[in-house]
Amino acid sequence: MVNSCAGKIYYGKGDYENLRKRLDTVDWIQSLGSCDGDVDQMWDYYKNTLLSRIEQYIPVVSNFCELKKASWKCPLDQKVRKLIRKKSRLWSRYIETRNPHIHKEYKKLRNEVRKQTRLIERKEQSEVAKQCKSNPKKFWKYVSSKSKSQTTIGDINKAGSNGLVSVVNADEDKANVFGGTSTSVLGQWSLRSSVTSEDRSAHPFRSLVSSVLGHFGP
Repeated sequence: MVNSCAGKIYYGKGDYENLRKRLDTVDWIQSLGSCDGDVDQMWDYYKNTLLSRIEQYIPVVSNFCELKKASWKCPLDQKVRKLIRKKSRLWSRYIETRNPHIHKEYKKLRNEVRKQTRLIERKEQSEVAKQCKSNPKKFWKYVSSKSKSQTTIGDINKAGSNGLVSVVNADEDKANVFGGTSTSVLGQWSLRSSVTSEDRSAHPFRSLVSSVLGHFGP
C-alpha cells in the first residue's frame, strides 16, 4: 500500500467501472475455498487482491505530509500558497533589514492572505450547509474537525503465547488483533460444505457472504 507521507489515494478520480470489471474476473469461490476455511488466509487474500486493484485504477496525489500542520483543514489553491510564500520571504527580508517600507508591504500581504483564507473557510461552510442532507458524512466530518477532542481506538494490551502482555499502538497491529479475535469467535468452518454447487452458479458472492454471516447466529 502507498505510504501515507508519499501520497494519498484520490478516490474522487477513481476508474470504478474498470475496477469493478477487474474484480469480477476473480474467482472468489475457488480462491477463498483453497484457504480450507482459514479466515485469516481468506481475509489476507481478499485484502491484498482489493488493494492491488485499487493501486491500478485509483490515482495517488501528494498530501504535503512534510509541510502539513494540525491546523490545516483543507488544501489551499496555488494562488493562496504563492501569497503565503511571498509573505514569508517579505518577513525574512524585514528581519534582516528592519526596513519600515518592507514591513508595510509585509502587513499588506499578510492581510490579503488572511482575507483569502477566510473566503475559503466561508466557501467550505457554505458547501457543508448545502450538502448537510444529501451528504451527511461531509457535515459530521466538518463538525469533527472543529472538535478539540478526537475519538480514536486506544492502545490494546495483548497477551502473547508466552504469557507476557505487550502494548499494541500501531493501527495495522490493532486491526490484526481484532481480526484474530473475530477468527476465534467465528471458529473454523468449511466453505465447501456451507455453499452448495447450485448456490455457487447462481449468486457466488452472495452465497459466500450468507454462509459467513450464518455462523454468527441470529
